[in-house]
Amino acid sequence: MDEGIHAADFLIWMFGEPKYVTAKIPQSTVGLEVEDNGIAIVEFANGVIGTLQSSWTFAAGTVTTEIFGLDGTIQQSFNDCASTTINGENNFPLQVFRKGRPMAGWENPRMPIRFKHIHEVVAERFIDCLETGDAFPSTLEDGYAALRLVLAAYQSAKDNRTVAMEEI
Repeated sequence: MDEGIHAADFLIWMFGEPKYVTAKIPQSTVGLEVEDNGIAIVEFANGVIGTLQSSWTFAAGTVTTEIFGLDGTIQQSFNDCASTTINGENNFPLQVFRKGRPMAGWENPRMPIRFKHIHEVVAERFIDCLETGDAFPSTLEDGYAALRLVLAAYQSAKDNRTVAMEEI
């Protein structure tokens, strides 16, 4: 739940309300007393199918988000501190493939990502909203939706079956 909640939030933001979740969440990879690995297949109400994988066993992972479409693919390579350099060549970890373009192939939009900066900005924005009374970018409902998806994954793994979101 610690790391998977972020991916759950992203999937819901991108694709809307989940409908079904099927998951496996073992705790056997590194011998911890808690889960150390997990993968879920999420079917959304709009028919999109996504996967969510979270683990304490990833070290210097590469691609962390892939979105495949009929006309292209987006890959994001932004993971943990070990795999995301602050001042190295991985400062632009987003690449896009667009089918049918004259120069079809991978493009790098050169959107710089600074790992530590992201965490600072989130905290600063939260404080700004408290001080100004502005609406928060993420709502309580957003957090609850992501939590429900993760809880459905736990239920699916426990029962060894697909779980309908209406059960959660």
